[in-house]
Amino acid sequence: MITDSLKLIVPVIRNFNSFRMNRDMAGYTLESTIGPFPLKDIAEYAAATKDYNPIYTAENPPVPPFFISRVVYPYINKIMIHRELKLNLLRLVHAHQSLTWTRQIKADEILQMKVLVKIIENTPAGEMIEIAGQLLSGQKVIVESTTGLIIRSREKHTEAGLKAQKKSKDEKSTKEFFKLDIQTEEGQQLKYARASNDHNFIHTNNILAKAAGLPRTIMHGVCLLSMACSAMSGHVLKGDTGKLKGISCRFSKPAFPGDKLTLVAYKSKEKNEIPFTVFNKSDKVVLKDGLFRFKK
Repeated sequence: MITDSLKLIVPVIRNFNSFRMNRDMAGYTLESTIGPFPLKDIAEYAAATKDYNPIYTAENPPVPPFFISRVVYPYINKIMIHRELKLNLLRLVHAHQSLTWTRQIKADEILQMKVLVKIIENTPAGEMIEIAGQLLSGQKVIVESTTGLIIRSREKHTEAGLKAQKKSKDEKSTKEFFKLDIQTEEGQQLKYARASNDHNFIHTNNILAKAAGLPRTIMHGVCLLSMACSAMSGHVLKGDTGKLKGISCRFSKPAFPGDKLTLVAYKSKEKNEIPFTVFNKSDKVVLKDGLFRFKK
């Protein structure tokens, strides 16, 4: 794992003074054939996200909902460290994440994968790159993901940006529906790094995490969202992940291994969807603008 983290040192040094990504990289695409998925990999991912759903022990089980991150992330990483992109890894933060499913993926399937750079644009917080991932069976899309990454600006947020953030916070529903506990563990960040193939040093190396401006290693945002998805699926769908339709959130504040988090779900006027927010023990928002969607 140390070796995997150190592989990022070269692009860190190369792009240390990079102030702008290469907009010509928009549309850049990687494709591959993936599967079948080893049962040990499925079990490792489920354990790393503390997803104890018994369906993963079946003879030909469905993969965990967020297992797509294990197969897609290496290609996202190839994009992030691409020499032509000029992405400054030391200023990188995970801004938002969404996944949608049309059906479950089974362990014995062979699928086509496509990962592409959707957009590169300026935001009040800095430059953003959105990377889309798709898993397809023939011509049919089974799973779609969108990963939003922000390269933090060296300047302070603009007044317009601060107003937009305040508006988003003020518009959050306050009619509580239910609460769920999410308990992370010390060392879970390392287990998830192995299970997901995401060895970014902010999750695996305290020294390099501090160089990036953090007090220590932090939990992976996708791991937290996966845990939120598992908790919601267990509470709302009784563990039937075949009814999952989609989940999304924005990442507001880092969580640290060992943190006890609280998921607060809110009433919605829309059927088959539940807005949610995840707070840490200090009542600070970790995941915001969350939306859990499911089938009838």
